[in-house]
Amino acid sequence: MAAATAKTVAALRGLGYDVVIDSVAALNAASLDEELSGAGARITTDRHPACAADVVVKVQAPSSDEVSLLRPGAFGIALMGSA
Repeated sequence: MAAATAKTVAALRGLGYDVVIDSVAALNAASLDEELSGAGARITTDRHPACAADVVVKVQAPSSDEVSLLRPGAFGIALMGSA
């Protein structure tokens, strides 16, 4: 499961946003990476560019390491489960 679909990537790109997706978030599925890339997303295996965005969307809650990569003032959107 990825936090974005080709449809949402295309919609965000249409609004002028850059979309950077961590390939690990796409479960390393080459076909999903290709689909998202084809919709305008930049796929990366380095979490730093993805976590440096103004808005970071994740399926799972971010790890403490990922939180430390967020830039000041960034928004994080994730499904949060109970501990």
